[in-house]
Amino acid sequence: MPAGNKIVVIGAGVVGTVTALSLRKEGFDVTLVDEKAPGSQCSFGNAGVLGAGTCVPLSMPGNLRDVPAWLFNNTSPLSISLPYFPLLLPWLLRFLRAGKLARVKKISKALADINSPTVSLYSGLVKEAGIENVIQRSGYLHLYESESSFRRSELGWKLREENGVDFQVYAGAEINELEPALSSYAKGVLIPNDAYLSNPRDLVSGLFRRFMEIGGHFINAKVFKINVEDDGKYSLITDHGIIGLDKAIIACGALSNELLRGLGTSVPLEAERGYHVTIKNPGISPRFTIMSSDYKYVTTPMECGLRLAGKAEFSGLRRPPDFESARSLIPLGKRMFPELVAEDFSEWSGFRPTTPDSLPVIGALPKHPNIVCAFGHGHTGMAGAPMTAKLITEIVQNRPASLDMDMYRVNRFL
Repeated sequence: MPAGNKIVVIGAGVVGTVTALSLRKEGFDVTLVDEKAPGSQCSFGNAGVLGAGTCVPLSMPGNLRDVPAWLFNNTSPLSISLPYFPLLLPWLLRFLRAGKLARVKKISKALADINSPTVSLYSGLVKEAGIENVIQRSGYLHLYESESSFRRSELGWKLREENGVDFQVYAGAEINELEPALSSYAKGVLIPNDAYLSNPRDLVSGLFRRFMEIGGHFINAKVFKINVEDDGKYSLITDHGIIGLDKAIIACGALSNELLRGLGTSVPLEAERGYHVTIKNPGISPRFTIMSSDYKYVTTPMECGLRLAGKAEFSGLRRPPDFESARSLIPLGKRMFPELVAEDFSEWSGFRPTTPDSLPVIGALPKHPNIVCAFGHGHTGMAGAPMTAKLITEIVQNRPASLDMDMYRVNRFL
């Protein structure tokens, strides 16, 4: 291998795995490092949504009016641990600033640039890996229980329209013609070109197998620190020993700040806990991935059952999960699907790596140009992974980037 060709990717979630595969295909000597099995964490537990419609940021104008009601309702999409609130406050203030209209439009464009190409970029990868059936192209349906809740979401649909997202609006009985298993809803909006994953973990494990087949390496190890040597080179300190490298890609999700702090920097990254229940033999067979826009959760008809995923809990990395939050999704699911059978289900919880502006952190550290960040995708890591991998590969090769990188840069929060 030429000098400077040894790359270590830290984190074997979807972003790290697709990035490692992309770099290996370009001829780099790539080692993927993670203490967990590839695709076993948030890349396993998400709702599996892929598509252009995921271009609306979490922070939007008017969000502040909804927060008090959400905090005191156990069916709400948001909870904040009271002891953690003082630590979260600086992040929350940045989050609110990101919700100003002028910024929201820029953020939405940047999200669209990352997420819109997802199905086309994955198509070649899944074909190469022999897992084409993992992507289901059925569409993504957003539901509203009232006309007023639909009107409150008009800005989100305007942003999608401005970013070239095709969608159709349905009302009343038209929605039940689309999906007979549903309750009655006032409005439904279908994004027909969005897709979903029948099994998110199968996507990651299949791409990981392909990475190994073409000469990639995997080390099952916990990374403690990126060490800067006296000669300016880098190494990883792990429980597997010391790993030398020329370049490192930090793609370890919500844990990424722990490595950045060792290099004298950090970004406002929060571990946003999410939950799911996956119901085996649900008694219904929905055609689409469906978002409850009133309660902010998603139902996905996966091969392992009907998955209900949602919630945003801010309590830090160390507080244990409250699986009552996961189980609270079941009555919401029955509200959506009156015939839902939920006798046999599994529960899960994991941490989304969430920035205040909903955008990932992609790019080299200013003081350490051989350390490159690829994290912070929040709710859209599955969708954003292939474009992120493309951008990281371009950075490593010193090629012009396919996108304007200013919105994703590491130091944009300073």
